[in-house]
Amino acid sequence: MVRNDSPFLMVFSVALLAIAPLTGGCGAPPDGRPERVAFQARVNMGGSPVEGAVVVLSPQGVGGAAASGIADSQGVVRFNTFEAQDGVVPGDYGVSVMKTVVPDAPAISPDDPAYDPVKAGRAPQPKDLLPARYKSAATSGLTVSVIAATQVPHEINLDP
Repeated sequence: MVRNDSPFLMVFSVALLAIAPLTGGCGAPPDGRPERVAFQARVNMGGSPVEGAVVVLSPQGVGGAAASGIADSQGVVRFNTFEAQDGVVPGDYGVSVMKTVVPDAPAISPDDPAYDPVKAGRAPQPKDLLPARYKSAATSGLTVSVIAATQVPHEINLDP
């Protein structure tokens, strides 16, 4: 049996154990950007999920960073701050929600008697599918405080 009772080895081991808790899990993430936490929201209007809604979190006050995401078929949004689904910087946010559709342009041939060259060059105008007040954090009346990672989505309930 080999024993190593070296005082140096014992001091070194104790020092490693003492500083190990200080070396990880604190401060900024390794990418040098502000810390982010996993955060989700669920967008509903009239009790139904709003698939395809774009949600933007705008920082209020000092700190924070804008985050955004698109609602899935269940209305759940997973937020992006710097890259896909990297979460949200803790802080207070104003919320804007929008959903827009661009109608297909009618396909009319120049040979068609209904063809109008003036209208032919115009692109169809986008149509908002949610009330206009939700397009801006300043007018939506919606806010959220992100403190820590959440498993349960924050509910964003829109009035028609």
